[in-house]
Amino acid sequence: MKSTILNAAESLRSPDTAAEPDPRTTMFAGETLPSLAAHHRDIEAIQLTFGVPEAVAIQFENARNLYLYAWHVYRFFPVAQSQALFSLELGLKARLPDRLPEPYQRPWQRQPMLAGLLGYAIDQGLVRNEGFRRWHQAAEGRARQRRSMEIFQAMMD
Repeated sequence: MKSTILNAAESLRSPDTAAEPDPRTTMFAGETLPSLAAHHRDIEAIQLTFGVPEAVAIQFENARNLYLYAWHVYRFFPVAQSQALFSLELGLKARLPDRLPEPYQRPWQRQPMLAGLLGYAIDQGLVRNEGFRRWHQAAEGRARQRRSMEIFQAMMD
């Protein structure tokens, strides 16, 4: 089998470079480069409520750790997102009935899937948009600020 030459960011890191950020992690940072500590603080701020089943909490912590290590390996970001969605599905399955009414679960489905579980949870008032709205607004604000700084820097150059 012929070996493919990969970009260094895609290859196995050496022990000397393993702790460095993936270049793509900081590529769109704008004027101020993000730090691993700031990345960790963002992740640490996302907490589960007390009383979540242990199996769900473990899967959630897996997602958080994958997201943390995505700082070093950019391709871990979608893996972390998938793990977070799996954690959400597992948590909803633990909280909601095994059988959901239509249209949340089709008659031929043996168990409810994430889309149906989430739709049912939203309609039952278990999941609300208030917290998500703040996150989106904060992300949009950071993006606007970054773009403004880039435009300002381009004008100065």
